[in-house]
Amino acid sequence: MFNTETFLQSLVGTNKSHEFFTNWEKARKNQSGYKDELALLSVLTNCDNPTSELKRLIKSYPRINSLLPLLNAVRIKGSSSNLLVLDESSVDDLQYNFSSSDLNEAAISKSVSFAEKTGLLAELTKIKNHSDYYFGVEVGLDSNARKNRSGTAMESLAEPHIRDFVNKYNGRYLTQTNFAKASKIFGVEMPVQQSNKKGDFMLLVDGKPINIETNYFDGSGSKQEIMNSYISRAEDLEKVGWGFGLITDGLGWKKNRNQIDHGYTRIGNIMNLSMCKNGALDDMLKKINKTLTGAL
Repeated sequence: MFNTETFLQSLVGTNKSHEFFTNWEKARKNQSGYKDELALLSVLTNCDNPTSELKRLIKSYPRINSLLPLLNAVRIKGSSSNLLVLDESSVDDLQYNFSSSDLNEAAISKSVSFAEKTGLLAELTKIKNHSDYYFGVEVGLDSNARKNRSGTAMESLAEPHIRDFVNKYNGRYLTQTNFAKASKIFGVEMPVQQSNKKGDFMLLVDGKPINIETNYFDGSGSKQEIMNSYISRAEDLEKVGWGFGLITDGLGWKKNRNQIDHGYTRIGNIMNLSMCKNGALDDMLKKINKTLTGAL
């Protein structure tokens, strides 16, 4: 029997799994993308005139120019190759362009100036293995992506349980899909009021379309508004034959028991990761079958 007590007694203290911390594959891939350029930079080690040598390298191998901000642990976002930097002496904005095409002498000199003023060029003359150095930079830059991974961590942790559940019933599931598209793919009635809204998981199991949402609550902020939005969605879905389930976890719920009680009363299908492992998804399907059959 799954209830508030079961839920509160089996919460996890973090949603950060071992895979959360560093995307090593991504770091290695990015390092490999500049394999030749990083090898060429080895001529700067113990170089007597690094300024002229870096100019020569960029002129002969323009992709080195796009590598300079990365070596400074700066990943330029978007399609632009421009980076705006404040000049300390003039208090003016300086715009650097780290494109690997259409480089003239002035642009190259400006990029080399960037390397000098940031201290990068001096370090490049001391580094013995520029490829290993860049790999370390990529690992550091990947830490900035942890914020995004934190937002999808619960989805990643819930997906194996959902996959096993769906396979058990020879069903299917979609991720991050809106209701209009999922309804068309599954061949079921579309919940009009939710048509353009996305769901973390859209399932078709035992002939029943089910939306499962996921989140993690560490205690910051209030979940009352979010719980009410889930209740509203569940009610809209039930009207057109859809089921709804919420997979949520985190010690923050211990101080918000009333919201879990409220959710169990109005939604019913609320579970944490431990409960998913112990059959809560099967229990959810039984409840949905009973509810939808009674609603017909």
